[in-house]
Amino acid sequence: MKMMKIVSKILQTQLFKSHQRYVIAIFNTFLRNYYRAFYYFSYPVRYLILLLNFIRLNNFNYDKLIIRNDRIGDNIILLPFILGSDTKENIYYISDYLNNIINDLKINTHWQALDKKNNKKDLLVLNLAGEKSKNINYNFKNNILTISQLKITLNFDYGLPILFTPNYASNLSQSEFTNNGLKFLKIDSNPIKGIERLNKIIPNSNLLKKNQKVILILGLGLDDGRKINENQLKRISFLLKENELETYILSEPDFKIKIHNISKKYNIKIIDSRKLTDLFYIFKNSKLVIGYDCGPMHIASLLTQTITLNSHTSLNQWCKHIWHKKIKKHTFNSFDKKIYLEEMLNLGSNKKNWILYENTNRCPIHSDKRFLKLTPRDKCCDINLLYLEKIILKVLDSENSK
Repeated sequence: MKMMKIVSKILQTQLFKSHQRYVIAIFNTFLRNYYRAFYYFSYPVRYLILLLNFIRLNNFNYDKLIIRNDRIGDNIILLPFILGSDTKENIYYISDYLNNIINDLKINTHWQALDKKNNKKDLLVLNLAGEKSKNINYNFKNNILTISQLKITLNFDYGLPILFTPNYASNLSQSEFTNNGLKFLKIDSNPIKGIERLNKIIPNSNLLKKNQKVILILGLGLDDGRKINENQLKRISFLLKENELETYILSEPDFKIKIHNISKKYNIKIIDSRKLTDLFYIFKNSKLVIGYDCGPMHIASLLTQTITLNSHTSLNQWCKHIWHKKIKKHTFNSFDKKIYLEEMLNLGSNKKNWILYENTNRCPIHSDKRFLKLTPRDKCCDINLLYLEKIILKVLDSENSK
């Protein structure tokens, strides 16, 4: 708390207002190193916890539970592991999103929702979400061990959490974290095969004609720094029309009127989805999807070619995964800043996932609600999209040269 008061005073000084970008960069560096130091300091504690529980883990008959009850994008990262798992044992999960996807797509799997559990075996729990176990409607007091991203605590109601990634600015991808956790639970899975299976489940209706459909995700419901503004939309749609591509705006449930007005203003078609699984079919039958890092973009990246704009979220954590093969990194110089475009091949879909960014780390200031009134979010980690048209053309040229 004392540190936060000091930071608040610094952010309100004239020095900060005059040199905002530089002060923010220095403070972000400090926060990243602070949390990273805490992460590495916790190593001995985590291994001690594992050692103390080793005998228990090898002498109990238990079921396995995966908790992923958070946001859409987080859940989608687990989906390839479920589809790529050949295990014959029943694995339970807590996730409304994944439950709906598995049921709607009629996926045959040994992974089941926790409410299907009909025995009294203890649970070995992998908590992939940033939620405490006690917030879930289930009694975990008899669980053997909880592996979690939460801070270390010796409260046995929560199990014994083990940190796999730093809380801030993690350089370990969520897919790598998930893979580590599943290996610890001795759950074999090949997420690349899982993505291959997903692409077989979702039909492609454009096999007999050239696919010219490009989907834009405006992100009106996302936080500042992750929205395609009208100026960018105008530039993108004009470029796509010049290249004889069909431009569509993805409808957003809570912003239908605003989306309709934007569509009418710029004469761009709207593509609608009534439920989450509709997005799988929409993206599968699209040539390209463009948008900031968000849940729908995670879905699109498993099924088609994408350009993900990455501002304040952690690039390595959310945009780079164990099913990616790096092809090339392109650099664009813009005054005193550099913009990077990374070309990645998704080994499961055989489609390219492009990532546009300036910084690889998550922005602690942008992500911390305590700074909302002190720091304009458009100043700490905005992406300079001066070369946006040039970047999109490079992606389209790469696709046409196949």
